[in-house]
Amino acid sequence: MFPHLFPEHAAFGWVREPQYELPNVAALQRQIAEVEAAAREKTETLTQAITAERAKWEFLHELLRETGDPLLEAVQTALGTIGFKDVRNSDKLASGGRKWEDLQVHDRSPVLLVEIKGVAGTGTEHDAIQVGKYLAPRMKEWNRTDVSGVSIINHQRNLPGLDRSTSPFTDVVLENALSQGFGLMTTWDLFRLVRNFLQLGWKPEDLQPLFYQAGRIDAVPAHYEFVGVIEKYFERPAVVGISVSGAALRQGDQIAFELPIDFIEQDVNSLEVERKSVGEAAAGSLVGVKTDLRKEQEGKGARVFRIKTR
Repeated sequence: MFPHLFPEHAAFGWVREPQYELPNVAALQRQIAEVEAAAREKTETLTQAITAERAKWEFLHELLRETGDPLLEAVQTALGTIGFKDVRNSDKLASGGRKWEDLQVHDRSPVLLVEIKGVAGTGTEHDAIQVGKYLAPRMKEWNRTDVSGVSIINHQRNLPGLDRSTSPFTDVVLENALSQGFGLMTTWDLFRLVRNFLQLGWKPEDLQPLFYQAGRIDAVPAHYEFVGVIEKYFERPAVVGISVSGAALRQGDQIAFELPIDFIEQDVNSLEVERKSVGEAAAGSLVGVKTDLRKEQEGKGARVFRIKTR
């Protein structure tokens, strides 16, 4: 602004102007400009890809935050994503103004009735067992007894998924579900199942049988077999100590660790019991398995599953 106050600066500043710049420096500056332009173009391309991905899979987030019709549509999309072909909106099929279940799944026997609720708390018993009230009327209407149901609750929907209660259903609700033969699931369960289905390449038959179970549905695919839990973690080398209480573990098996959101799958290339290499670790043993898990990922008590051969 006032170059006359800094004559020494003004005297030499002009040598940095383009017409006086050193040829090699000018070439390097052009390279910088090209890199910056390419980065801006790549960033724009990636930003557009992010927008497209969010639009395509937004139903996964809607499972966790919505209620009413948006939640119903998100659940319907989720069921279609894991391979159900014939999922019907009961409201669009209803006549006479009578309230029925939210969705019907007609892919196989039994017909599956799905009741969906989004609540700010853990939900009332009425919310959770409502689907059970539709079973007998539908059996009578359709003149068939192969009708099952599942209640899917988006509980504490204003909280992040990891902050929600892991026991949203009361003992009375659990007893009702078992006695009446319908399942109980949260949208957090469904979110995790669909997310891992997409990431790990699970098959529809790995997840679909879960929805026909009675009582509290465990969000674990059907091709996983419980082995035990992580008891210890050794950082160097990266080894987990697994307390085996279920299926035996063998060299060559493929296993999965259950993290708070995702499952991590890996091969079992070696087993050690009391620092001795073994081919199999049976129930009751504490076995060391080399792992790709990082220290911040492992969690004492995390469940471990053997992946059954399809």
